[in-house]
Amino acid sequence: MAALWWLLPWFLLQHLTTLLQAGLTAAGRERAVLRANLVLLLALAPGLALAALGGSLAGFAAARSAAELARLAALGIALRHAARGSRRRPPGGRFQSSPAPAPSSRPGVAAPRSGA
Repeated sequence: MAALWWLLPWFLLQHLTTLLQAGLTAAGRERAVLRANLVLLLALAPGLALAALGGSLAGFAAARSAAELARLAALGIALRHAARGSRRRPPGGRFQSSPAPAPSSRPGVAAPRSGA
C-alpha cells in the first residue's frame, strides 16, 4: 500500500499531461508534444539511473514524478505559445494553398468556356 502513495504524484501529473497532449495534438501542435515527450525522456533516464543505484521504490517513483513534471512544464510552454498564435497553422497541421485566380485577363469579362 505504501508503494501506491509514492506513485500518487506521478499518477496525478500524468492525467494533466494527457489532457494537454490531446489538446495540443488537436490544435496541430504535434511537434510540441513530441518535444515535451523528449524532455520527459531526458529527465527520466538519469533519474532512473540514480534510483537504480539506490534501489528503493521511492527513488523510482520520485524519478518518474520529476520526469512527468518536466513534461508538464514543456507542454505548458507549448500551450502558451499556441495561445499567442506564434505560428498560425490550420487545424489539419498543414498549410493550404489558395485557389487559382480566374483565367480571365480583363475584369468584368467572362472567361471562355472550354469544350463548347
